[in-house]
Amino acid sequence: MTNKNTTKKALIFSALSLLLCFSMLVGTTFAWFTDSVTSAGNIIQSGTLKLDVELYDAEKQAWNSIKESKDPIFNYNNWEPGYVDVKMIKIENEGSLSFKWAATFTAENELSILADVIDVYVCKSATEITYPTSRELGSEWEKVGTAREFINSINEVVSGVLHSKNDANGNGGVEYVGFALKMQESAGNDYQGLTLGGAFDIQILATQMTYEGDSFDEMYDNAATWIGIIPASLDKTTLEIVPGGGSQTGTITVNSPEDLVYLSKLAKEWVSLYSNGQGTNVGSYRENVGGKGTDYYYHWTWDIKLAADLDMNNVPMDSVDISFWNDFYGNGHTITNVVLKDGQDGLFINGAKAINDLTVKNISVNAPTAQTVGAVSGNGSMTNVHVENATVVGGKYVGGICGKGSSFVNCSIKNSTVTGNDKTVGGLVGYSVGDPNAATVTGNLVENVTVTGAYNVGGLLGQSQNETVEGNTVKDVRLTSNASVPADGDATEVRTGAVAARVYNATVGTNEVINVTDFQPATPDTIQAEIDAAAPGTTIYLAANKFHTTINMKSGITLEGTNGTVVDCINLNGADDIALKNIEFDAAGAKVSYDGKGNAKQYANIISGDANKNGKGTRGILIENCTFAGEFADGGVAIAFADQGRGSGQSGNITVKGCTFKTTGGYYDIYTYYSGYGSFVIEGNTFESDVLGKMIYLGRYQSSTPVVVKGNTFATGAVLDDVASIQAHSGSYTVSFDDAENTFAE
Repeated sequence: MTNKNTTKKALIFSALSLLLCFSMLVGTTFAWFTDSVTSAGNIIQSGTLKLDVELYDAEKQAWNSIKESKDPIFNYNNWEPGYVDVKMIKIENEGSLSFKWAATFTAENELSILADVIDVYVCKSATEITYPTSRELGSEWEKVGTAREFINSINEVVSGVLHSKNDANGNGGVEYVGFALKMQESAGNDYQGLTLGGAFDIQILATQMTYEGDSFDEMYDNAATWIGIIPASLDKTTLEIVPGGGSQTGTITVNSPEDLVYLSKLAKEWVSLYSNGQGTNVGSYRENVGGKGTDYYYHWTWDIKLAADLDMNNVPMDSVDISFWNDFYGNGHTITNVVLKDGQDGLFINGAKAINDLTVKNISVNAPTAQTVGAVSGNGSMTNVHVENATVVGGKYVGGICGKGSSFVNCSIKNSTVTGNDKTVGGLVGYSVGDPNAATVTGNLVENVTVTGAYNVGGLLGQSQNETVEGNTVKDVRLTSNASVPADGDATEVRTGAVAARVYNATVGTNEVINVTDFQPATPDTIQAEIDAAAPGTTIYLAANKFHTTINMKSGITLEGTNGTVVDCINLNGADDIALKNIEFDAAGAKVSYDGKGNAKQYANIISGDANKNGKGTRGILIENCTFAGEFADGGVAIAFADQGRGSGQSGNITVKGCTFKTTGGYYDIYTYYSGYGSFVIEGNTFESDVLGKMIYLGRYQSSTPVVVKGNTFATGAVLDDVASIQAHSGSYTVSFDDAENTFAE
């Protein structure tokens, strides 16, 4: 019992001792190796976006700020044709942040017809603009349209980017813009006493932009919006931009017509920001912008996606530049009613990128001298792209959907016309070059399409190279080659081909061809035989060749030329009911005309006589939209209805309409003698030849029907007197000639 108590007391004492030791340890200080860094004076300060605009006072030759001014810049109330008003402004970045800016003209009221005759010119420069010395302005001033076209819209010429003046990589923080308004000289009395429809405002808009970067990238202010009345083509609030990361592909979603138009401006804006003088070769620049270069480079790999059908409302527009982006996805949507400004070579400027799953309806493209022209794009590759009701006009390498490219799969064009003024024109694609080991042109349809060109004109392709073409359909297509293949041309070049015209190192497999008309205009070698074999009422088309021969006509035949058709001489041969249209005549190739007794008379481009050199009367003649040019070797006239028989053999019922006379060394433009069976109408022509006599000679013209001369323009040698331009030489007739119905050069 005693041992147990002793043991118990010992255990309790030990526990109390441990508790006491633990309590003593509490509050004991441990020693460690230590150091510290203090960042003092941290600052959070917002940048400043500050814009100033100054107006140039031409009289005082000084710049004055107008930011707080309420006075209008344009303030003149006595406009008249030819009046020009020039204003120049300076736009300055007075803050610390970069911004994008745009100058706009806005009007709340409906514009009057005066807006159609006020032309707007713009000059923009990073350096100060020299005030123009005359109202002719200069080449640096760009005409951007009429006031109606410019007000409540935006033109890329009058927008830009301004960096801070302290930004070493910036542009100095200043840009200059000149505006010139000019009333067209042609404005008549209908435009007196009008206003544009009320006052209009000039706004200089500015908003922050994607330039300065945060911890992630520079896209934090991508959604920055404008303050002010925003022209529709500038307001991009519906344009959805989702950045990529690293090698990830970003997307740009297009929701409206304004979004589509804005893509070109957005591309130019990014080029200006990130190329830093390196052109558009952003790849070579991506390591040169303080670590941001790589991020900027990936902007150029974004895809564009269409999220809605778009109606462009037939408003003339520039091509949409998507060449800086990646691929375009239409997502099955349709773009309708597209009218491109002259010279634009397709809805898109595309480079070699792909366009997919898109339909384009009712589109007009007119670029008659351009290479690589198509309704959708001048270049690229396409899958599931469809075009309807297109009119496409280009120069060389012209196609219904694309001018030149590779890989076209399941595309179509219907109810359209495709015209090239040079070689290599195709219903679908002008010049297709691809991979010979793959079927790169397959599953396509061309239906109810007219294809016209010089040569290498194909129902599907103008030229196929390094590819396989199979499984396509060409249906109800008319092919027209209006020129012969040059004698020294490539042996693989041809005039037309139902599927592909010129085939170079390519395989054309099985394709369906239904009702393809191969129409080839007459050449110098075939023209006479075609006329001789033709029935009355036939129209014979002339190829774009030089016809250094005399073409002998017969009754009831129409000859129609094309661009490039040049003829020396046409002998009407005493035949009736003949029409000559769209033909250029060369004065140097004129032939001798004869009277009814076999006597040689004038050299002429159009004559009438038989094989025995006897002049013969001709009736029912239409000469329309023809050009007479060049130099006569030994005097001469363009058209000679002269001494072609008497009595019942006289010529008459003749119309010369819409022609241009610009020869040198000749006696007259139109010459007739001992004619007068019925009417003689000279209407809507331009007379600017350097003639020795009068422009029109009416010798012994005998008819009870007046000679009608109206709607013509008389230039060289003409005065306000019909006798100066028309020489009348005896005969029983009158001339219906009124100075007011014709135009004279002073």
